[in-house]
Amino acid sequence: MGKPSSAAVASAVTNSATKDAGEYLAATKVFVTRTVKVGSTGEEQSATDLPQTIEVQRFVTQPCAVYVQDEVKKGKNYSSAGYTVGVLKFCYAEELDAAKEWANDFVHTALSEQMPEIVALVNKLGEDR
Repeated sequence: MGKPSSAAVASAVTNSATKDAGEYLAATKVFVTRTVKVGSTGEEQSATDLPQTIEVQRFVTQPCAVYVQDEVKKGKNYSSAGYTVGVLKFCYAEELDAAKEWANDFVHTALSEQMPEIVALVNKLGEDR
C-alpha cells in the first residue's frame, strides 16, 4: 500500500517515450508517495503525488527504461510515517549501467533530504498519543 502501482509505472513507461519526426521523446519522471499511520488501530493513510517530469530527452532509436524505487519508514509508539520515491529514467542500451546508478543516487538523495521531516512527523505522532 502507498507505492505507485506497477500499472502506473508501466503506463508512464509507455506514455513517456513517444516517436516524433523520426526521434523518440522520453520524459524522466519522479513518483512520490507519503504514508501516515496513527496508533496501533489506526488505518494507514497514503497520498501519491502526480508523476513529476524533471527532464525530456531526444533519442534517435527506441530508448531503454530504468525504474528505481525505495522507501523509508519510521515508527514510534505504534504510529509511523513513510516516504517512497521512484524515478523513471530513459537511456540508450549502452548507457544502462550509468542510468541505473544515476536513478539509484537520485532516489537515495531524495529520501535523505526528506528524513528530517519524517523523523519530526513520527516524533510528533508518537508524542500526541
